[in-house]
Amino acid sequence: MKEWVSPNTTTGSPAVGSNYFDRKDIEKEFWRRVKCGEHIRFLAPRRVGKTSIMKRITKYPEEGYVCFYENIQSVKSMPELFERIFEMVLKCANKGAKAKTWLAKVTSQFSIKEITATGVKFDRQGLDFVKELFSLLESMTEVDEHVILFLDEFPEVINKLRTNGKAEEAKDILHKLRELRQTGRFENFTMVIAGSIGLEFVVKKIARPNTITDIKAVRVGALSHTDAKALIQKVTKGASLQYNDAMADALLAKVGYALPYYIQLMLDEIDTLAQKKEQTKVTKKIIDEAFENIIRYNRNLEDWYTRLTETYDGEFKFLNEVLIACAKHNKLAIQQIADIALPHNLDADCVGLMDDLCNDGYLIEDDNHIYSFVSPFLQAYWKRKFRIL
Repeated sequence: MKEWVSPNTTTGSPAVGSNYFDRKDIEKEFWRRVKCGEHIRFLAPRRVGKTSIMKRITKYPEEGYVCFYENIQSVKSMPELFERIFEMVLKCANKGAKAKTWLAKVTSQFSIKEITATGVKFDRQGLDFVKELFSLLESMTEVDEHVILFLDEFPEVINKLRTNGKAEEAKDILHKLRELRQTGRFENFTMVIAGSIGLEFVVKKIARPNTITDIKAVRVGALSHTDAKALIQKVTKGASLQYNDAMADALLAKVGYALPYYIQLMLDEIDTLAQKKEQTKVTKKIIDEAFENIIRYNRNLEDWYTRLTETYDGEFKFLNEVLIACAKHNKLAIQQIADIALPHNLDADCVGLMDDLCNDGYLIEDDNHIYSFVSPFLQAYWKRKFRIL
């Protein structure tokens, strides 16, 4: 038997470089909104590839733009957040070709000792970074380059502050960032936020929705059937297992919602099974077996349940009951959901909460307000976890 060649899958870290699958439609929409002067939030469920897209744009910005990406999930306070953003602006400008003169000027103005790709060193302590950030951005009008900052896991930061008894501090962050975005003095600056939980729900808990309504959503959804098949071909190029049209269609039918992550999970598990069986052809049987193995053994699916428990506080029991019922009956009408909400005193909130589940990638709503699981993976996971026959 020839040496086995596995597919070039990416199921852990974000896909970058040659592993990245182009999402040109999303990138085009992103740049259209940036050029209209809008600040952006990527609206998408988990595992959809938001981080990969942001890193791709950061590496290959359009002419006249310079980008900087950072995961800010570890931030624990408002001063720390604004210090991180302040440093991101400087590190971003330091990458640009036209900002060197401006940087030389601001190093003395803001007591900056050194700027590197990994951090900024200051000559003095105790700086008010909220105030300093506004001053820094105002001075950037002199720079003939547009700075774009990608703040990944921003909703996580706000929710963590909320659940740790710092709701007022989280609220202040939302108001200060809105003020920053709304001022007309910062025309060559764009803020992009993304995260693994829905920002709308977190904001509703602590502040008025208008604190984020100025941030325009760029939706990141599933691949088209054509693009999904192109991804299969790209990932399996030169691999021992090849997929003809029929088997590619069978795999995508099993996946349902064609996220690159789910597709590559399946390709990876099918490859593992085929090696064990010394099987050189893809069959419907091995596709079905791979799906069942992922439901049984893949711990990443557990994260979808854990996120609910960490995010939704008193709403969790209601939302979990909805998901259990949806897993059992395949779909639920809004009136059925309202009936589930009634004992939890959430009947007035159930439509908004269903919107949150849809935005977070659990459910999808059709034109008749019927809800069902977005992904067969998630439905099968809920069935297995709660022993639904």
